[in-house]
Amino acid sequence: MTLRQAIDKGVATAGAVGATPDNADLFFRASEGRGTVFRGVDPKRLTRALKLGDKQFITFVQAVGYPKARADLAV
Repeated sequence: MTLRQAIDKGVATAGAVGATPDNADLFFRASEGRGTVFRGVDPKRLTRALKLGDKQFITFVQAVGYPKARADLAV
């Protein structure tokens, strides 16, 4: 399997389980008072940093953190 085929397979898999990021977002917002956001990353750099194997690859990154306080949302 080429890297391109692996990426295509991974993207298809990620699409098939697309509810997972939504569920994570709902959990963190409702239960933990945190927010999530999808992040753009350099997949090659992150692959090296995480020391992923030849059959592992990045499909997306979802960061979790505390939302910035917004005065415009205050009641």
